[in-house]
Amino acid sequence: GYTGLYALWDNQDVDGDSTAGESVDDDAWSFGETWEHPVLKLAGLSTELQFAQQRSMAPAFPPLPDRTFQRGQTIAPFQLPAATGGEGGTYTYHVQNLPDGFVFDADGTGSCAGSAARTICGTATVGGNWLVEVHAHDGDRDTSDADRGELIFSIAVVTPTAFATAPTLSEGSLDGAVLTVDLTNTVFASGVARSQFTLTTSISGLTIATLDTAPGTARALLTLAFDGTDFDADATVVVNVADAAHTLVGALTTNSLPVSPSALDVVLGSTTVALNEGATGNTGTYTVALESAPTANVTVTAASGDVGAVTLDPTSLTFTTMNWNTAQTITATALADDDARDETVAIAHSAGTAGVVGQVTATVTDDDLGTVLIDANPTTPAQDPGPLLLGEGDSAGYAVRLSAQPTANVAVAVASADTGAVTVGQSSLTFTTTSWNTPQTVTATAVEEASDSADESVVLTHTATGGGYGGTASRLRVGV
Repeated sequence: GYTGLYALWDNQDVDGDSTAGESVDDDAWSFGETWEHPVLKLAGLSTELQFAQQRSMAPAFPPLPDRTFQRGQTIAPFQLPAATGGEGGTYTYHVQNLPDGFVFDADGTGSCAGSAARTICGTATVGGNWLVEVHAHDGDRDTSDADRGELIFSIAVVTPTAFATAPTLSEGSLDGAVLTVDLTNTVFASGVARSQFTLTTSISGLTIATLDTAPGTARALLTLAFDGTDFDADATVVVNVADAAHTLVGALTTNSLPVSPSALDVVLGSTTVALNEGATGNTGTYTVALESAPTANVTVTAASGDVGAVTLDPTSLTFTTMNWNTAQTITATALADDDARDETVAIAHSAGTAGVVGQVTATVTDDDLGTVLIDANPTTPAQDPGPLLLGEGDSAGYAVRLSAQPTANVAVAVASADTGAVTVGQSSLTFTTTSWNTPQTVTATAVEEASDSADESVVLTHTATGGGYGGTASRLRVGV
């Protein structure tokens, strides 16, 4: 609350000219004024007084959000906010405690050339957390604390990782096993797909069957598929996560998961069996034996992956300590179905707690020759192969479908043998693997011919291609 103090320095050099014992002019001190010599002795007193008041005219910064970067990432340059306030309006900026690999460019002409002033750029080379200090000094005074504005924010440099866990993995438990992959310092991105995960392993026939995760989460469940290919040495599985699968750049690799071979293996006479659907060649055989002598009886169970396509006889075999290396025979039989597709069926062989110990692949060649079915009168329950009768100038619709399920889309081309007499409204039809037996309508129109009074007979041809239909053609006769 002092409006003015009149003081003498006690043997002090007030103005810095090395002359001691100077006095202070009797000018009033403004409240908060800073003096270079804070030790004063008031006139007539022997007590020294300390004065440490100063006027607060430092620049100020708006807040700046904390930043997170990935280790190894070249960051997009970002600009620090400008300081405001102070006395002079022009500032000198300094930055302290930047992470390794980061630089500060005060005017945009240095390491971050081409960027705006007060820019930070660089590459994050070391992981950790940094508390960054930004100082702004008012241009009309010195760089003392009384004249300095300060901004503090944090920069975190993180290292994304992927860690895999799974139940105990063995040769017999691989098929259908679920691996859990957890991310740290990143999450799965939008568009994450199974194809962005791969396996590194010495085990043949091991693949990723399905992926269960969601963008924005840090956990993925991978279900494995294993074809039963035998292996006898300890193995490992590593999951590789591609760059695009998560939100921070860089492919990730998980830890190794151990996989133990089966303690019991079978010897298969063949790992494939070829079958033909139908009465001829619909059976095939293969043999099974044990690779080593057991300590007790062992039952090997055979299971078809599609009992509607392939059956087995017998479905179990018993091996003893005496006959363990004597091959026993299993017969596979292909069953007839209504589709025209060839099929592949996995036959798995399990032995007690050892799980799956071997696999045979059955290939079934289908005997169904797909044809185009035509119903000239769609209103009747039974198929009507025609003919379709029309008067000149008249039109009528008839139905078209396939006789058997295709393996892919089938295109049916519809053509008139005499477009001067009969035309069709639909020249092409498409059937899918799900709509193959759903009738589609074709409209036939008899052309009006004023100069021709004779009756005519025109053939409409329907040719199917694709999906196992190799140019199969069906015909409908139209009488006019």
